[in-house]
Amino acid sequence: MMISPARWVEGLARRIGLSAALVLYSGLVLVLLATISAGVAWRIIEEHVQAAQNEHAHGEAQGAVRSLDVFLRDRMIALTGVAAKGDLIQAVVQPEVNRAWLGDQLHAQYILGTAPKLTLLDFEGRPLYTTRSRPRFDYPQRVWVQELLEGRRRDFIGASRSGDEWYWSLAAPILNHGYPEGVLVAEFPVDAAMFQGEMATLTESVHVAIDYDGQTILERGPVFEGPTVVQKHEALPLQVRLTIDPSALRMARGSLLRGFITRVGLAGLIILALSSWLAHRYLLRPLERSAHALEEAERHARAIFESTSDLLVLKDRDHRYRAANQAFIDFVGRDREEVLGALDTEILPSGCALDQREKSKQVLEEGHPSTSDDEVVDARGNRRWMSVNRMPVRDGDGRVSGVVCAYHDITHRKLQEESLLAAKEEADDLNAMLSESIEQAEALVVEADRANAAKSEFLANMSHEIRTPLNGVLGMADLLAETELDDQQQAYANAIYVSGQALLTLVNDILDFSKIEAGRLELEEIDLDPRRLVEEVVDILGPQAQEKSLRLRVEICDEVGPLYRGDPNRVRQILLNLTTNALKFTESGEVRIEMGPMEGGAGLKIEVTDTGIGIPQEAQARLFDSFTQADSSTTRRFGGTGLGLAISRRLVEAMGGEIGVISEEGRGSTFWFTLPLEGATPTENSSEDLSLRVGCQPAELDRPWNLLLVEDNPTNQMLALALLKKWGVEADLAKNGQEAVDMVQAKDYDAVLMDCQMPVLDGYAATRKIRSLGGAYRDLPIVALTANALAGDREKCLATGMDHYLAKPIRKEALCAVLSECLSRSVTIS
Repeated sequence: MMISPARWVEGLARRIGLSAALVLYSGLVLVLLATISAGVAWRIIEEHVQAAQNEHAHGEAQGAVRSLDVFLRDRMIALTGVAAKGDLIQAVVQPEVNRAWLGDQLHAQYILGTAPKLTLLDFEGRPLYTTRSRPRFDYPQRVWVQELLEGRRRDFIGASRSGDEWYWSLAAPILNHGYPEGVLVAEFPVDAAMFQGEMATLTESVHVAIDYDGQTILERGPVFEGPTVVQKHEALPLQVRLTIDPSALRMARGSLLRGFITRVGLAGLIILALSSWLAHRYLLRPLERSAHALEEAERHARAIFESTSDLLVLKDRDHRYRAANQAFIDFVGRDREEVLGALDTEILPSGCALDQREKSKQVLEEGHPSTSDDEVVDARGNRRWMSVNRMPVRDGDGRVSGVVCAYHDITHRKLQEESLLAAKEEADDLNAMLSESIEQAEALVVEADRANAAKSEFLANMSHEIRTPLNGVLGMADLLAETELDDQQQAYANAIYVSGQALLTLVNDILDFSKIEAGRLELEEIDLDPRRLVEEVVDILGPQAQEKSLRLRVEICDEVGPLYRGDPNRVRQILLNLTTNALKFTESGEVRIEMGPMEGGAGLKIEVTDTGIGIPQEAQARLFDSFTQADSSTTRRFGGTGLGLAISRRLVEAMGGEIGVISEEGRGSTFWFTLPLEGATPTENSSEDLSLRVGCQPAELDRPWNLLLVEDNPTNQMLALALLKKWGVEADLAKNGQEAVDMVQAKDYDAVLMDCQMPVLDGYAATRKIRSLGGAYRDLPIVALTANALAGDREKCLATGMDHYLAKPIRKEALCAVLSECLSRSVTIS
């Protein structure tokens, strides 16, 4: 039979007194509390100690991985610096380097204060030299060596074993102009030097092991029984296993336990001292406070019920109003006595009264709240929209005894919703129309893109097909003019050449205009000498002016700087267009080119003035439009397409300048344009003439040149071979790209002149095949001779591995300059 604590204290009090019994009982409670607290404290402390141990182990393991990563990365960075040295690059590029000298170089290399074992591999992964007694691996068979040589890896870090010793193997590619030509491998012993930085805190109470690819490569510290923390490296197959001696934290466990028990005892004494005071203060007057709180709550509820602007009512199960606030009384326009005890049908219009009764009935029967938007009529007959919330009221037994209805006026919101709905319907109609218009516009864009693509493809094909025979016409006419001809034959040959040049000018103008229209015009930003550009224009157009007995004058202001930054080829093209037009439309007098600084800013202003026919005022406004001249009679009399001025305007505007004309019919014209160019600082190479001038200087050849001409067009074959023979250069002929690939492997050539569009194998694929042969074939000069002259064709040729690009018709001066650059010699052009 169990005895309750109260009866036990009561019996004890009769024997030893009430005060002593209470003291004894409190002591026993305190002992029991301390015992329970000690057990709970021991469990908490065990968990705390275990958590601290795990956290400490994780921190040490992370520190070990960080230290090891720093150790390896620092040496990888240093090894990459050694691999970038010119001596080692020269050694792998020229394997015949003196091996004794190479050995001295490798033995002298120190990486972060240590001299590792170094091995130098060639471009096939074979060892060229090693500071070890012999190479450690069959390096060509190592996957990471091939990945480094193929450029698929930037470096390699791994661990390997030699006998009972482990080594770190680090490798970096040796790059020559960005291409891997060999690999430098360094080997470091795996020892305690890896433990740096945070790992310096390791003591004899920690056991740490380093695993690489599943094998233990290093261990440190005594072995302990206990949980082991594993920390993996992010990038390498490497992990650190770390175990901390569990006995290291026993002292902390005991100290924590003693402190906890002391605090629990003090807390128990304080609780016993305060218990009587708390009971007296908080247990004697609960009913009084509860009654007062209930009265206050009722008063507050009544105040809220009456003060809210919403309409509030309480109905019983018979649907009679038992309470209503003043807002509802005012809404229905009745006295409170009339409302209380009445039904909906007695105070509301019949239509909305029945609706309100049915919705209240649903809440009373189902016992669930409901919400609805209802249209009701106030005392003045105005229709109002109300958001009505109905909540069931339950009695002490949990049964539904009534319903509370709260009416919130939403008339304004409903009107806005109706307006928004009408606006949305209108917007939907507009969106539908807009979607239809967008679909039509997109269809037109697609059609325009197709048309532009077709136009670009047509221009590319037509350019290629025109330039191919035009190369033969101009080239053969040039060669014919250099033979022994009588005056009449010489005139015929000159006429052929001039006509061909006119056709070439037309083709170039059309291509330039198409590139501008397509938005693919690209401008260079290099040094240009304005005086040199004017001299070149005079050199080119001087003979034309002499034929017409016109004076071609040049006036350059002293304030014009020596160098500017811009596109010299486009500036020359604009100046040539304006000066050519001036010579064309001038029958007597002179053409004057004036150059000076631009007003109000850095740059140039150039004017071309003639004493020609002039331009009517009404024609000047459309003069710079495409395919436009002053009038049709002018076109018939002087010729031309009307593209030159349109192209010039687009070029000037693309460079940020302006172009215009001042003219009076019968009294000549002045075409002017401005270019906001920034001045450039002269350098050692600023005075070099980068343009191709007529005539390359002859030079003695130390041996005959061996060239390979790859060309499928018979006329162009004849022209190129004749031109090369005239210079004393031997050349073999390949009629397609496949023949060229076979011939360069069968015979050593100094350079290859490569056409691009050919049967069997085109020039692009042939160039890639030649470059893929490796070795000396990577440096074999390959010059593109192609009729593809649209935007991007030059870049396409260079991207496939060609060294130079020449567009047909080929100028012999340009070909001479390219061959001289490729072979570091000059070609004699007579």
